[in-house]
Amino acid sequence: MVVAFPPVTGKPPGTSARGAFIGRARELRALGERIDAGARLVTITGAAGIGKTRLVLEWAASALAARDGARLLFCDLSEAKGLDDACAVLARALDVPLSAGGTADEVVAQLGRALAEPPRSVVLLDNLEQLVDVAPQMLGPWLSYAPRALFVVTSRERLRLDGEVSLGLEPLGVPPADERSLQAIASADAVELFVARARAVRFDFELTEAEAENVAAIVRRVDGIPLAIELCAARMGVLAPGQILDRLARRFELLVTGARGAPARKATLRGAIDSSWELLAPWEKDALAQCSVFTGGFSLEAAEAVLELGAGCEGRSPPILDVLQSLHDKSLIRAFDLQGERRYGLLESLREYAAERLDELGGKEAAARRHAAYFLGMEGSRDAPFPRVIDVRRASLEASNLIAVCTRALARRPLTPEDAEAALRGLLLLEPVLLLCAKGRLEPYVAMLDAALEAASAPPGLRTRALYTRALADLLRGRVLDSFLGFQRALDEARAAGSRADESLALTKLGLMFDQAERPDDARSCFDQARAIALDLGEASLHADWMLTYGGALNWRGRATEAVGYVEQAAAGFQVAGDPRGQSLALSQIALARLSLGRLDEAELAAGQTLALLQEDRRTEGYVLGILGRIQQARGRFGEAREKLGAALAIHRAVGDRWSEGVLHGYLGDVAFEEGLLDDARSAYGEALARLHGTGERHYSIVFLAALGAVETGLGHEDAAARHFEAAAERLGGGRVLTTRIAVELHSAHADAWRARVALAAGDETAAARYRLAAAAPIAVAQAPAPDGTFAPARGSEDVRFAVRLLERAIALPATSASPPGDPLPPAIARLVVGPEARWFRLQDSRPVPFLKAKAARLVLAFLVRARIDAPGRALSLAELFEAGWPGERISPKAAANRVYVTLTKLRKLGLGALLQSRDDGFLLDPTAVVLESLAFELPPA
Repeated sequence: MVVAFPPVTGKPPGTSARGAFIGRARELRALGERIDAGARLVTITGAAGIGKTRLVLEWAASALAARDGARLLFCDLSEAKGLDDACAVLARALDVPLSAGGTADEVVAQLGRALAEPPRSVVLLDNLEQLVDVAPQMLGPWLSYAPRALFVVTSRERLRLDGEVSLGLEPLGVPPADERSLQAIASADAVELFVARARAVRFDFELTEAEAENVAAIVRRVDGIPLAIELCAARMGVLAPGQILDRLARRFELLVTGARGAPARKATLRGAIDSSWELLAPWEKDALAQCSVFTGGFSLEAAEAVLELGAGCEGRSPPILDVLQSLHDKSLIRAFDLQGERRYGLLESLREYAAERLDELGGKEAAARRHAAYFLGMEGSRDAPFPRVIDVRRASLEASNLIAVCTRALARRPLTPEDAEAALRGLLLLEPVLLLCAKGRLEPYVAMLDAALEAASAPPGLRTRALYTRALADLLRGRVLDSFLGFQRALDEARAAGSRADESLALTKLGLMFDQAERPDDARSCFDQARAIALDLGEASLHADWMLTYGGALNWRGRATEAVGYVEQAAAGFQVAGDPRGQSLALSQIALARLSLGRLDEAELAAGQTLALLQEDRRTEGYVLGILGRIQQARGRFGEAREKLGAALAIHRAVGDRWSEGVLHGYLGDVAFEEGLLDDARSAYGEALARLHGTGERHYSIVFLAALGAVETGLGHEDAAARHFEAAAERLGGGRVLTTRIAVELHSAHADAWRARVALAAGDETAAARYRLAAAAPIAVAQAPAPDGTFAPARGSEDVRFAVRLLERAIALPATSASPPGDPLPPAIARLVVGPEARWFRLQDSRPVPFLKAKAARLVLAFLVRARIDAPGRALSLAELFEAGWPGERISPKAAANRVYVTLTKLRKLGLGALLQSRDDGFLLDPTAVVLESLAFELPPA
């Protein structure tokens, strides 16, 4: 690099060999703004290798070139040990011979007068951290003697001088851990620097899809520190990115090949950090080394509990806060805000260095024990019963530290009962974060849980809780048989240990599993026993868990009206217990139950409340997004449905929830089927069945198989459809869940609907009528009250209503558009689309009809539409229609009937005559028509 303004003194070291300057646009701009605002002393601070020197040189080259007559004085103070050395370096840059025998003050004054001489001096004092104590003795006078001089300093800590303005450098930006896009990865500053420096040793290197994720992982592992990135890239001549990544576990051996001729502190990562370590006081070294036991950050309270420091300058240990402040000022620890709390942490390279130093200093095991004691006790004394409700926010903040506690405990040999207990306690504290909220994949968590359970004995109460958690992990991963055996084992040990709360939890989950296995007597027995224990103990969270699970079982059986009451009580119970995670899960079940009932607006409201309450709970977020996707599908908003379902699928795929992955693939198949995208539907259903295979799930494995048969029917693949229908019927067997059976029958009836179209095309009206009658039979069953007197299946299951919609569409296709064998089923056509509150409606592809002024007619139409969607085929009486159109008004029955007749006539004249039907029991919209609600208040374009 050439600094293009005369005269230049104090040559910058090796800048031309370092390559193009990457990133830091914001910091360059900030530096220029501070100087333009009149700052005369600017200190650039940051950790070792962060790029302080390079930044000021880049600023000098780009900004000072425009300043006529200014002279740049670059002073490398890395080898300076005191005031005399610093003055000698500046004297050489100024080409000023120092007075022989002069005192330090006289030498400083001589240099100050030299700086005051024209042209204006811009002094870059590089690596001033080891001279912070003497900085006031030189910079103070120089600023006074030379009022036009500008000083830009690089240091690992601020100088704390009057008039000083500081600018802290952070690491370069790195790609997020879940980023997979080549373009997004390549745009990160840290990756751009790696690629640029890699090309210096491999001229043909290009960042490809195959290598992008490895390069992204490399720059993340080295914290985006420019020096470390450049040292990694220097290895590209002999190693591939994947090999570099593997060797970063021994980063101080790997990162040692800097530019030839560079000083040690810039040639190796260890050398850069060594220079900072040597400047620390003994108690600061103790603190930094012990901070290496923390991972993922720590609070001041944690530091005060874990760090034990040697005596300070006054013969006693200095306050931890003061030491943290000093280490932060020296750019050795970071301070940041997370979830409203001030936290501290070390960059990974500094943490590994500090861990090595802790080994050398001794006390590593003692520091680890103090670390474990603090974090295992954060939810109360280890002697007290394990808490039923865990603070999710606190557990989330300290998840990395808890994982470190568990990992260290399980790594000790021989593994003692105390180690096993520590690991189990830590893993149970992590349960709401890693298992329930799914902040990470389940496999590592389960592996540690298995190791702790198998290693040694632990207190019975802790062990029974851990066995329950282990079984829950299998259930959440879709391993139904394993989870059943696990809950049975947890139940046996809970009874043996006399842990009635754990007994209730295990019985509740066994009740759910017996229910889904269609063993109602066993399910009822488990549920009854569990509830009796929960009520006897009087624990709000325990009873709420029972309510939530039992309500979910009711909803699964198609008894959504009853389910709503239970899950609403569960939400209230979790709120009383102070368990926001349980409350959010209950709200999500309320949303699901309301969706099952077709109460879409209420379901969407509950889903929104759930998302607002979530505390980084990815699993529940995935459930809720899936529910929102189904709500949008029911409204006919297929694009939004796909978006929500796709987002939910990405979450469940990331956390390894195979069961939910399968269900969401099936929901995406439903959307494609309803849109008429039959090839897409077939692919999605196939993916769903593959994911659900081996999970033990019954309902969707059977329903999606039947739906796949319906899709094959629409594609004209009669043989393939028949195989799927037969397989669904065989799996259904003697299943007692009515909604599953009805959904299968509805999808299977597509075969008769297809045969009816073929017969019509062939002119055989008798056969067509017979097939159509057979196809319509399951719709009548779906819309009739259930045999036990409860609501019709179509009123309590979105799966059934979806199947009804698709079958109605297939039956309603006119003879002239019947498809010959092999042709796909025509896509769905929205026969009637109605705006919010029936402010407008549109038939087929005709122009929209505004409907703003006729309030009574709007209300009547809205009521007819809602009835058509919620309960297709149900007629509305004159009294019901009058109450809908003129709510609260009291007139004679005859006058009321007249008003309704006039209103219905008006609707027919507006174009609804073909859809508006009358029967002996009242009026309704044609059940075979497709009716959709729109959320757009404004009239759509014609």
